[in-house]
Amino acid sequence: MTVKELRKVLDRDPFEPLRVRLRSGDAYEVRHPDLAVVMRSRLFVAFPNSDRWTRIPFLHINAVESLANGNSRRTRRRRNE
Repeated sequence: MTVKELRKVLDRDPFEPLRVRLRSGDAYEVRHPDLAVVMRSRLFVAFPNSDRWTRIPFLHINAVESLANGNSRRTRRRRNE
């Protein structure tokens, strides 16, 4: 993933929560755009309601996935029996 692609994902309006998967198998969730900062060679991720944070080198990022919010806009059809 390039810096441009990562910035594009984080700058979406409206923001879509995402999960950053690393080559090691670890994953970090970003649920608010202010909790992630794209730096020159790393992604800075802060954890909400704590003093914890991490810096992830771009080379270690394997994938960025959109997190489903659990609300489906589709209405379920009832079967006619």
